[in-house]
Amino acid sequence: MFQAAAGIKLTHVPYKSGSSQMTDMMSGILDVSFDYLTVLRPLIDTGKVKVLGTTGTARLAALPDAPTVLEAGYPDAVSVGSTWVSVPAGTDPRIVGKLSEALAAVLADPGIVADLATNGQVSIANKGLAEMGPFIVEETARYKRVIESAGIAAH
Repeated sequence: MFQAAAGIKLTHVPYKSGSSQMTDMMSGILDVSFDYLTVLRPLIDTGKVKVLGTTGTARLAALPDAPTVLEAGYPDAVSVGSTWVSVPAGTDPRIVGKLSEALAAVLADPGIVADLATNGQVSIANKGLAEMGPFIVEETARYKRVIESAGIAAH
């Protein structure tokens, strides 16, 4: 997404872990890297890496000085990971309701809220059941366009 939005060419280097990726970046093998704050935090705190920006739509509380790609003028580079809990179609609505209530309660817990913020994560708990379906369809279509425009094929 960033490559297309910025009009630059990047070479994807697959890594099995963020720590090996960061080792290569600190040793000069990589010029730039995209990774999660949980991987980067110790390196940021010790001055070994510098965060140039984040890929969300709003600055992270955990990195208030890091501009977003949106602020930098790259709205098509906005990319935020999300995790969803799903159940099989046709699951009893009472079960879905109980699960949704339990998840909402957990995500509203002050300790969980603080942990998410510390780790640079933004909760989408404000999206109700009616919003999640369209959100997932929209995100899937958006990433499909990126994959197709990059010429990435399934093997």
